[in-house]
Amino acid sequence: MALLHADYSLKDFDEVARNIGLKPEHWPMIIKLFHDESSKIITMLQEAIESKNYEDIKLHAHSIKGSAGNLQFKEISKMAEDIESASENRDTDFQYNTHVESIKKLILTIPL
Repeated sequence: MALLHADYSLKDFDEVARNIGLKPEHWPMIIKLFHDESSKIITMLQEAIESKNYEDIKLHAHSIKGSAGNLQFKEISKMAEDIESASENRDTDFQYNTHVESIKKLILTIPL
């Protein structure tokens, strides 16, 4: 489960919008929602990790995985999938916080 690195700042978001069935002019609103909701979910994910609540870790990672995947943020989705999988197995050696920090950094590269 390697950490992935990407930079979404140069991605062609007009093309992404068209690929997922959106008008390009709607993309800024969708990204703002993604930023806002991801921030909330990540906070809940971090709390679940701190308390070792594997069911909530799985739930919140699944949410991030799905929304990131729908918006074609493949690296974010993959890292969230790795967190989800580790939590299903109650993997105590998995580096949950490191993955969450990487996801947060990747989200910051997405221009608003």
